[in-house]
Amino acid sequence: MILRGWQPRDWVRTLGAQCKVDPEFFRRHLDFLEPASYFDLPALPSTSQNLWRLRVTTICNRVNPLSAEEVRKQRKDDLEGVNKFLNALRASERIGSSIVRRHAIINETTCVIEQDISFCVQKRRSGGWTGFIWLDNGKPFDDNSIAPWLENYKAKFSSHNPYLPIVQHLDKMALNPPNSEVFDMSQIPRSTSAQSRNTFHASQTLSNLPEQYGMSLNRKLMKMDALYAFSDLFNVALCSENQFLNMIQAEINVAIRSFHGQEENCIDILSYCKGLIDEHYDRLREMVALLENEENNGWPRVTEGPEFWTRDDIAKALRKDVQHLLYRCSTLAERAIDGTNFIRNYAMLLTSERSISQAKEVGRLTLLAYFFLPMSLVTSLFGMNFVEIEDWRKAVISAVAVFAGVMTISLIICI
Repeated sequence: MILRGWQPRDWVRTLGAQCKVDPEFFRRHLDFLEPASYFDLPALPSTSQNLWRLRVTTICNRVNPLSAEEVRKQRKDDLEGVNKFLNALRASERIGSSIVRRHAIINETTCVIEQDISFCVQKRRSGGWTGFIWLDNGKPFDDNSIAPWLENYKAKFSSHNPYLPIVQHLDKMALNPPNSEVFDMSQIPRSTSAQSRNTFHASQTLSNLPEQYGMSLNRKLMKMDALYAFSDLFNVALCSENQFLNMIQAEINVAIRSFHGQEENCIDILSYCKGLIDEHYDRLREMVALLENEENNGWPRVTEGPEFWTRDDIAKALRKDVQHLLYRCSTLAERAIDGTNFIRNYAMLLTSERSISQAKEVGRLTLLAYFFLPMSLVTSLFGMNFVEIEDWRKAVISAVAVFAGVMTISLIICI
C-alpha cells in the first residue's frame, strides 16, 4: 500500500485501525507537525527495526540565475522558507500535496529539495503481510504552492521542468523498456485550454515510483521477502544520493579551481557544502545500521532455495552501495576542508605579500625622510629672523656647511 503526499487525519486513523499499523509509523513520518521537539528522533536502532525511513534528494535547475548576494541571503533563509511551506501545507490540508523536508541553495542556478520515504511491514493474523509505503511526493507543485525553490518558475516557464530526473542504472534496462502506456511521465494534464496551458506544472521522478514500482523485480520473490520487495525504494534513494554527491563534488572542484579573486565566496560555498555532506553522512549511517540489523526486524524473508541467493545478492549490493556513498561523503568532506584551508592559506599569503609590499613602500619613504628631514631642519633654522646675515655668500656657505653636518649625522643613523 502506497500513500502519497499529505493525508487527512481521518484517513490515517482509519488506515491505522483497519490495518493495525503502529501509530509510531505515522508520528515519525509527520514529525514536523509536533509543536515542540523532545529530541527523541532519530530513535535507537532497536526501536526502529520495523520503521524504516529513507531520504530522496531532487536537484532543481533555475531559469533565471541568482546573484551571489541573493544566494547568501536565501541560504540563510532556506530553513525559514521550508517552515513557511510546511505551515501553509498544514493549514490548507490539501489532500495529496507534496511534502518537502529540506531546501538548499547550491549555487546561482542549482538548488536541491529533500523528501522522505517511510515504510514498514504489518503481518496479518490470517497469514501473509502488508507493506506500507508513505511518499512525501504527491501532487506536482503549481502556482499556488508557497515553495521557495519554485520562486522563479511561474506561468511563462510552464514548459520548463526544473527537476532533474533521478537516473537509475538497472541491469539490462535498455533491453526491457517500460510500457509508456502504464504511466504518464509528464504528469501534466492533457487539457488544451488556455488556463491549463498557462498553469505551471512540474513533476519529479519520484512521482512515477508508484506506477513503476516492482517492474524490475520478481513478483513471486516480492511476496516472500520484504527487503527484496522494498529494494526499489533503496534504489531510488541511493541513486538520488549518488547524483547529489556528484553535484557536490563538481561544486567543490569548481570552488577550488577558480577561487582567485573571490576567495571569500568560495570559502562560503565549501563550508556550505561541508554542512550538507555531514547531514547526508548521518542519514547514510542510519541506513547502514538498519541494513546491518535487518535480520532482526522480523520481516518475512527467504532463508533457502535459489530465491535466497537472489535476495542475498540484493542485500549485499545495498550494503555495498551505502558503504560506497559513506566513503564518498568522507572523502568529499575532507576535500572541502582541505580546499577551505588551502584558500585561506592562499588568502593569508596574499595578505602577507601585500603587507611586505606596503612595508617596502614605507621603507622607501623612510629613506627619503633621511634626506628631506635634515634639509627641512636646516631651512627652518636659517629661515628664522633672529640674526641678519648681510653677506649672502656667507649665508649660503653657512647653510651648506650646516646641512652637510646634519646630513652626515642622518646618513650615519640610516646606515
